[in-house]
Amino acid sequence: MSGVPDPRDRRGFDRGDDTLPYSLPGFDAALDDYYEARGWTTGGTVPDARLDGTADNGAPADD
Repeated sequence: MSGVPDPRDRRGFDRGDDTLPYSLPGFDAALDDYYEARGWTTGGTVPDARLDGTADNGAPADD
């Protein structure tokens, strides 16, 4: 899958899009945990290594 961007990246989504219309204590920490579990960057995008199959952590990039 090398060179094929993740749907999230293709649409231009990143951490700036993962917001709530209100303040929620601990939301940023929860996002950090979520991104880490999926193997994404702290900026909310899928690293190239996840797309080309060279990374072995987290859920698949496109599920």
